[in-house]
Amino acid sequence: MNEKLRIGFIPLVDATALLVAVDAGFTATEGLDVELIREVSWSNVRDKLNIGLFDAAHLLSPVAIASSLGIGHVRVPLVVPFNLGINGNAITVSPWLFSALSDATDGDLTDPKVSARALSRIVSERKARGLEPLNFGMTFPFSHHNYQLRYWMAAGGIDPDEDVVMLYLTGSSTPAHALAAVNPPLELAALSPQGLRQLLDAAGIRWSIIVVSTCEAGTWVDALQDDETAVIASSSADVNGSDCAGGIRPSAFGDVFFGSAMRQSDDLEHAVDVARKELAERKAPRPVMSIGASIADRLKSLRRKGSGKVVAAR
Repeated sequence: MNEKLRIGFIPLVDATALLVAVDAGFTATEGLDVELIREVSWSNVRDKLNIGLFDAAHLLSPVAIASSLGIGHVRVPLVVPFNLGINGNAITVSPWLFSALSDATDGDLTDPKVSARALSRIVSERKARGLEPLNFGMTFPFSHHNYQLRYWMAAGGIDPDEDVVMLYLTGSSTPAHALAAVNPPLELAALSPQGLRQLLDAAGIRWSIIVVSTCEAGTWVDALQDDETAVIASSSADVNGSDCAGGIRPSAFGDVFFGSAMRQSDDLEHAVDVARKELAERKAPRPVMSIGASIADRLKSLRRKGSGKVVAAR
């Protein structure tokens, strides 16, 4: 055939069949002109496949099912002709967590149910001591990696969606309302509201509180707000750089919100009201807030249980 086939892939072991087929000339022997296009994220592969930039793709099988059902994205039916790999996943932990699991185990640690119970003991102990929650990474919400982690944790009675992640972002903003990142000699891309939304979605983080302190911080609210997210911005979208001058820095909000308001109340909405009053007395821009109904109920539930503590990640 004369038409070139564009196939997207992520450079992983299970893409080997595609790479060898093209490199060894097997596709050409079959009369196929194939261009392999390396991508950096599963969401990129999915989106380019869905809008027709790719003719085919190396893809996580649950992503194809989610796309066909319209879950987490627009509905685009996909056909999966064959599987490139099976049973190649493994759950890996850091050396210190492995040591802790070994100390907490009540049996053979190679048994998933035994290791899950050991993990549950570690999680409960850390929560009782007020330590920050454990962080587990997975490649994409619609993936066997995610599901296997969740099944393992569930065997030990762990709910990975119980915790609420709080992010605090501060710094100078670009004309496009992105937060500038500077770490010479590295050249770092600025973080935009849309970019942060994509990162949170890709990480599968369900409950989140996002606090943004910068001029025109209100521009972040529209991009980030949803039913399971609370967004607190240090000022409305129409507060520009000149309004932040005169000794009132964006960090003034952070000082008041975390240093005073959050110490007075574990109710997020009440803490924002306290911060508004204190900043008004300083003649500083006042914060704006958007809180989804579901996360509002979730935070109330955590407070009733006495587990709604703010833990600063290091």
